[in-house]
Amino acid sequence: MTTVADVYRFIDSFAPFGAAEGWDNVGILLGDRNAAVTGIVTALDLTADVLNEAAGLGANLVVTHHPVIFDPIKKLESTSVVYKAARLGVHIISAHTSLDVAPEGVNQALAETLQLRDPAPLCEDGLGRIGLLPYAMTARQLAGYVKERLGCKGLRYYAGPGLISCVALCGGAGGSLLEEARAQGAQALVTADVKHNVFLDAKNDNITIIDGGHFATENVIIPRLAERLRRHFTQLPVTIASANVEVTDWL
Repeated sequence: MTTVADVYRFIDSFAPFGAAEGWDNVGILLGDRNAAVTGIVTALDLTADVLNEAAGLGANLVVTHHPVIFDPIKKLESTSVVYKAARLGVHIISAHTSLDVAPEGVNQALAETLQLRDPAPLCEDGLGRIGLLPYAMTARQLAGYVKERLGCKGLRYYAGPGLISCVALCGGAGGSLLEEARAQGAQALVTADVKHNVFLDAKNDNITIIDGGHFATENVIIPRLAERLRRHFTQLPVTIASANVEVTDWL
């Protein structure tokens, strides 16, 4: 019998929950750690569609990247996915910043998806990556390459001058790493949720910055996470939720 705690311990073995940022909320966020697992569904976020899909598959554990509970809950209404999960008896494990900084976590998956050569951590805590592109590109070419490799619905970018061979990246909101990227010799930063003032900083520093969207820059970890769980828990069905899709529409 595989319990929720067994799955927690396995994830902890390659992405220690103790490495999460202090403001984060990770681990078993809903359910009974001693409960037997009937199946696992993976997704970037817990949505009602993901929850209903898990219940329909007979899977009682959902493993997400983003925490299903982040801010303190002041009320629990029937429309809440937390309420629905509890009613359905679905347990939730969330691995957020702990999975971001893991050696084989979000940022490594992003680096490998973009085929960076010799990727290394951008920050001392393991956050981000920096490496070399397969070949030198202009900023516009790099933006198109990122869009194709990540399957972005759309992206925003500031095009710095010249050819780019060295790229820094950070899945999710990593605009604050622009200065670190420039200091380490990167000619471009690929990330998400870039603020207006960071685009201005990129222009002033003559460095390309590409905002590929939060979902696209982090979702690269979900197939890898599912496969890792599948290889370890061979007796359990492990599924990537078909409802694991970007909810934002683009014109």
